[in-house]
Amino acid sequence: MRKLLILAASMLALAGCQTAQQVAAADDATCRGYGAKVGSDAYVQCRSMADQRHAIDGLRQNNRSAQNYHNITTSMARAANGGY
Repeated sequence: MRKLLILAASMLALAGCQTAQQVAAADDATCRGYGAKVGSDAYVQCRSMADQRHAIDGLRQNNRSAQNYHNITTSMARAANGGY
């Protein structure tokens, strides 16, 4: 049961994964789509903001993963103790 829960949590976590190259290409396309030219101040600022956004998203994901792990282990401990 525990292995199944860990496998399910892992699969959910990996479902939204992109490679670093895919993320960079998407960010590049977004910034160019705004009209920013590569190397310009606007482009650098756009990419910097995207990097910050990704960092924040990563922190949020880590927090959700930690909370999910806590919930799963707490549920398992309660089940092992007869529901208490």
